[in-house]
Amino acid sequence: MKRHLLVRKGGALGRRSMAVARSGFTLLEVMLVLAIIIVLAGIGVGAMMNAQDTASERQAQIKARGYAEACKRFKIDVGFFPTQLEDLLTRPQGVSDRKWRRPFVEKLEADPWNNPYTLQVDSVNNRVVVVSAGQDGKLGTEDDISSED
Repeated sequence: MKRHLLVRKGGALGRRSMAVARSGFTLLEVMLVLAIIIVLAGIGVGAMMNAQDTASERQAQIKARGYAEACKRFKIDVGFFPTQLEDLLTRPQGVSDRKWRRPFVEKLEADPWNNPYTLQVDSVNNRVVVVSAGQDGKLGTEDDISSED
């Protein structure tokens, strides 16, 4: 019906002219699509940040458990738990060559936030706990990650 009106008024507008006149997007349509893209990108970035935090926490826990296991092997070979994690890498003073056969780890690495792991020995209960200070870098806070978690 509109075409008939345009043809009657202008006389020159046909089917091709109508297609050309309506082929673009309005500013409102473009802004709506951009808003949707921005919202979806925000959701995606938020999910990726949570995934990165979770991966870092999991990595810290796996390394802490590995160091705790190395401490247990140290005790089996040497007879006591190490006093510090560095004892897993180099023979502590007072340990004979017969008891020290090899390093128990290849190297000591920092946690994902570049903080050193801490060794806590509980001789009474015959256990060892390796702790990462977590993202804030402070021991004794809620974000600490333990080999026993």
